[in-house]
Amino acid sequence: MEEEKEVKVEKKEKTRRVAKKNKEEKQEKKQHNVLRVIGIIIFVLIAIFIGNTLRKFYILNTYAVAVKTYQTKDNFYVLERQWAGDTPVVMHVYRKEAETLFQIEIKEEKVLEEYYNCNTKERIIKYNNEKEKTAKISQSDTGYGVMTNISNRLSEGTIGENFLMAIRYAITDEKCNGKQCYKITLDENCSVWIDKETGLTVKIKNGFHRNENGVEKDSNIEYFYEFGIVTDEDVKKPDLTGYKIQRD
Repeated sequence: MEEEKEVKVEKKEKTRRVAKKNKEEKQEKKQHNVLRVIGIIIFVLIAIFIGNTLRKFYILNTYAVAVKTYQTKDNFYVLERQWAGDTPVVMHVYRKEAETLFQIEIKEEKVLEEYYNCNTKERIIKYNNEKEKTAKISQSDTGYGVMTNISNRLSEGTIGENFLMAIRYAITDEKCNGKQCYKITLDENCSVWIDKETGLTVKIKNGFHRNENGVEKDSNIEYFYEFGIVTDEDVKKPDLTGYKIQRD
């Protein structure tokens, strides 16, 4: 009887140890599976982050290269429309070889014209003021006429800058002004739209403004480009007849 009792106790203890071991193995296996799943999730997230970053870097780098290509062109027209109120400010840039004509227009009235010749450095500014019509003629290396207006609106376009922007900023696909674009979101109030086909800037959103009725609206700058269409007539010197001329 005693022996049978001892056998039963030993058998029961063995069963308990086996059950405990099985339970521990199941727990270890479960923990291993959980860690494996977590590892897979982390790997997938890292892969997605790297893939998305490389995609954004490629887009930004392509944009920088495209802008540099257009910077070599010497015959183009750029219309820049700035919305910071109910009435837009429109800027026209005509470039043909060495000559540039820059105009600012408000309510379809030209309030300023600037002519510049990068060979002779001659600069003529014509102010269409209602009270007094004046003009300024000088030799200069600065002014609106010196700028091409086709530039990288995000950075200097270096590889390092493009990589940092690829990490920091979101880039999505969005149609803007009838063009398929990349939308680069710099922050909640500022975004840049780039034409997928040309790499040129289509629009910039830079904060908000309140119109005359107190309604909050986006402060936008829109760009339109044409190449190879500017004639000598488009970049001729402004007519200064009747203007008070100041010479530097």
